Amino acid sequence: QVTPEQIDEDLGILADWTHAIRTYNATRGMERLPGIASAHGLSVTLGIWVETDPVSTRKEIEAAIRSAKENPNVRALIVGNEALLRKEIEVDELVALLREVRARTMLPVTTAEPWHVWLQYPKLAAEVDYISAHVLPYWEGLPPSQAVPYAEQIHERLQETFPDKTIKIAEFGWPSDGYNR
Repeated sequence: QVTPEQIDEDLGILADWTHAIRTYNATRGMERLPGIASAHGLSVTLGIWVETDPVSTRKEIEAAIRSAKENPNVRALIVGNEALLRKEIEVDELVALLREVRARTMLPVTTAEPWHVWLQYPKLAAEVDYISAHVLPYWEGLPPSQAVPYAEQIHERLQETFPDKTIKIAEFGWPSDGYNR
């Protein structure tokens, strides 16, 4: 549970560096984030955490849709973050959630998955307004010197596979601490 004070402090720092942020969930204190972000001049791509518990997922959907309707700085909704990769949901279930959220909002709707998941489930691309792909060369064993060329190569591959979709790289980078490969 994050407090409004924590959100305000973090967004105050981020506002010096960016004009937009992405979240991964819409509950557990994050309900207040879009309003606080607006006060800092930030737009929000609002995440909806999708998991095996349908009650929790339902709470996320309802909170995100409510927040999007109340806050004009919410510019898009991301239904799930690596939910297919983690095997939290089946692709047809995710498609149903994407369709539901799209029917209840006028905002762009997508989901976020590593690039290879988009290739594994091409029908998923037909259900989103843009592709939100994760390219994580660290976890794929590439050295830093190859990271950017690799990301460009993956972006190009996705664009060739899905020529009618905008491709956005939603996650990229290296951990500064933690698990050491």
